[in-house]
Amino acid sequence: MKIHLVSFEDGITATGFRKFAAYAERINSDTHLFYVGTQSYRSLWKSFTRGMGNTRPFDDGEVDRLAQSLAGADIVGFSSMTGYSELTRRVAKRLREVSPNSFSIWGGIHPIIYPENAVQADVDAICNGEGEFAFEEFFEKYRSGRDFTDVRNMWFKQRTGETRRNSFRPLMTSAELDTLPFSKYAGAESIFRPDAGFVPVTRGDYLANNGLAYQAIWSIGCPLHCTFCGNTVFIANDPAYKKLRHPSASWMINEVLQAKKKHPHISSVLFHDDSFMAISLSELTDFATRWRENVKMPFCVYGVIPSYVQRDKFEVLTWAGMNRVRMGIQSGSERLLNFYRRAGSSSDSSRVSVHMASRRAHIRFSSALSAFRGRSNRECDISVSASSP
Repeated sequence: MKIHLVSFEDGITATGFRKFAAYAERINSDTHLFYVGTQSYRSLWKSFTRGMGNTRPFDDGEVDRLAQSLAGADIVGFSSMTGYSELTRRVAKRLREVSPNSFSIWGGIHPIIYPENAVQADVDAICNGEGEFAFEEFFEKYRSGRDFTDVRNMWFKQRTGETRRNSFRPLMTSAELDTLPFSKYAGAESIFRPDAGFVPVTRGDYLANNGLAYQAIWSIGCPLHCTFCGNTVFIANDPAYKKLRHPSASWMINEVLQAKKKHPHISSVLFHDDSFMAISLSELTDFATRWRENVKMPFCVYGVIPSYVQRDKFEVLTWAGMNRVRMGIQSGSERLLNFYRRAGSSSDSSRVSVHMASRRAHIRFSSALSAFRGRSNRECDISVSASSP
């Protein structure tokens, strides 16, 4: 069977989509990947002036070209964040018109956060949970002609016009994550260009999107329950999401090494985990030892929660090659931190600064709540001050 998977996102990073795509390729070799988004979005100026999904409008002609390119597949899978949800709807609607026999599924963060919204689109199903095992079960039943509408983590539209809302599967365990293929990287992929339609993704596209870095995620989950974060929905769906899960350190090391074989120019790795520093010291030590022995390149950790930082963790990671971190302090105001149920205190950021300075590493602070409408001018000043080490 032919499967077309399309990611609507600013750029081609798409870490979650790539993990799922690799699994889909494992169970069905005739699987093709497509990327739709803005071009050269990672310029410094654009990063300050544009939010996720805030792109130029796609006209009806381009939407038609997108749909025509995806048409003819037995299964079409859409993946998007909310910023691209309207474009996803338009392409799904046009695909229904030009390829009515294609079974369409919408997955990604938007159907997880807003399933009732996503299921109203012109799709046959949505995936509102982890997709790998759910899709495999669906695919086997769909291919063999059996009833597939009972697959958990998915909602299906019935011929009666009603929607079957199935329950959630148990979250994948760390042992199960260790059995997954490495994220899809390079190889046969296509990217949409307004002047040419879908064309093969080139090394130049990777350089424009990632520079000399490889984008990765090792762990899944977050122990916090900040009310402003989408993780609250994941936790509401399954409280076990608070517990960190990840494949083995050797699995992660081998994924990076495989990517470097395909693109020898890779000279750093960027980890986008939500809670990297919440991983246990013993596991981080195993990771650091293997990294220093086998990868031998610097890496950056973007998911640093101040309250989970320990000096010994920083020491072992900087020893391995960590030279940058991005830490979300969110606000220097204790009142706002309590209001948003953000664990920890503003003093944690100062403590981490001391750790980083002692290891001569660079730290970047993020103060996402400084512009909160309900905050006072004083609280804004405190937040800005706290984010300036």
